[in-house]
Amino acid sequence: MPRTPIRPAQPFDEKWIAQALNGFIEGSGHWGPGTLTAFTEVGDYLTGSGEDAPARYRGWNWYRFIGRCGAVALRASSFHVQDHLRAVQLAMLEIWAETPFADPEARSRMRTGVLELADKDTCAARTHDGAVVALHGLGAGRDGQRFVELRTGTDQPSAPGRITATEPVPVAGWDTPDRLRRLVHLVREKGPAPWDRAAAAVLAERTGLSRAGAALLLAGIPDVKYGYRGLDAEARKVMGLKQSEAEAGERELAALRVAERLDLLADVLPADPEQLWLEGGQLALAERIAEAWRRQQGVRPAVPESTLAVAAEHSDVRMAPAAVCAVFADPAREPRLTRDPDTRLRVNSISGGGWEGDEGFRFRELLAVVCDAVDWVYAELPEGDSVRRGVPETVRLLRERLAHPELLLSARGRSLRGRTVAELLPGFPGPCPTWTPPSRLPIPRWTTAWSSCPRQGSTGAVSARRPACTSGPAVTGPTSARGAWRPWSTWRTRIWRWYAGCAVPSSRGSCSA
Repeated sequence: MPRTPIRPAQPFDEKWIAQALNGFIEGSGHWGPGTLTAFTEVGDYLTGSGEDAPARYRGWNWYRFIGRCGAVALRASSFHVQDHLRAVQLAMLEIWAETPFADPEARSRMRTGVLELADKDTCAARTHDGAVVALHGLGAGRDGQRFVELRTGTDQPSAPGRITATEPVPVAGWDTPDRLRRLVHLVREKGPAPWDRAAAAVLAERTGLSRAGAALLLAGIPDVKYGYRGLDAEARKVMGLKQSEAEAGERELAALRVAERLDLLADVLPADPEQLWLEGGQLALAERIAEAWRRQQGVRPAVPESTLAVAAEHSDVRMAPAAVCAVFADPAREPRLTRDPDTRLRVNSISGGGWEGDEGFRFRELLAVVCDAVDWVYAELPEGDSVRRGVPETVRLLRERLAHPELLLSARGRSLRGRTVAELLPGFPGPCPTWTPPSRLPIPRWTTAWSSCPRQGSTGAVSARRPACTSGPAVTGPTSARGAWRPWSTWRTRIWRWYAGCAVPSSRGSCSA
């Protein structure tokens, strides 16, 4: 017999669940009323107390909270959370505490992974050895289903399809039933834990984060997703942050992916949650978060607040000001500068066209940021500043990456429409090796300085340029019978000048890179 659904002690409106968990979830369209019930239904089916297979597609990738609900508990205890959102967070913790996902012994017999369904209408299976539930697909045009399995016997339970990948779940996480219930009770009885600016300052010092970034991390990483402002004016006042500083701090932490955020904050709360309300409790919390940050992210170089203030005036949508400063202050720590990216053209699983892959996209992003930042770094930062001092080494490492013979950089743009690779080749001399793409491309064409891959269902093409094969006319672009083609955007042109060892132009002066 299925048990009665768990009802939290306090009223809440589940329509706010996506905002309450912002930054900890993906696919907000699948997070709405009925999501918390899905946790209970899946748990009941896995343990055998529920008879019917649970409904699917409620709570995209919610399996990530298994062993990591401590992150939600941290945010629920923070002062800045609005009451209607805190009510949802506390309700989730209450419900979670009653499921097998909060039981360390049950988690020791649990795993997640990917399977291919044998029958699209059969998404769950249960035998005396346990049960398997397929929660939802993988998204982004990928095949397969995300599943959760609970073993109750000596053998692996039967699955509703072929399992293609597995991964364990955290067993010894902070989020045990007793701790979850205790924290919920304390927040309702005492209100949120008190804020300690000194604790945020210690966290900044021990991680290399900006003062704003450290404050937001200590507060459970509020952000601006789903149209919700993470911090209102009163919260910023308590934290001692200006709006521009808070926004820069949000962007500084935005590079953390959902899984990284949950792993980072999963086990930072004290064994006895009441310690958060005692003197020194927030400082101890900051020290535990700093230790978790160093394990996961390392320690960023210290950057003066005055430098961060200058960087914030030159905000770049691609990287947060603190992240830009960290690249220059310690370029050897940035993997995109020290390791050649794999930029071979491959099929984009979403569009069906060709692209340079995630590594190529992120390297191209760094190129644009660095080229734009060199101007203000030299023009506005004082001599001896750690960020300014790191420019030569940053440029040297960047030139090493650009000299790699297999590097491809996107050359897409309206100026290339209607032109063939043969037309563009004369302006880009120099032999280069060819290689096989990592996945089959529709009608691929590999050349010396250029590679092109027509998009499916389009007359255009994905074109990429090899800087190591470029010289002379490549800086300004080739010409053809159709006339000169328009120059690339400013940062792309400057990359080639930079790679060739030319001076980098600046509106406020110039520097020789």
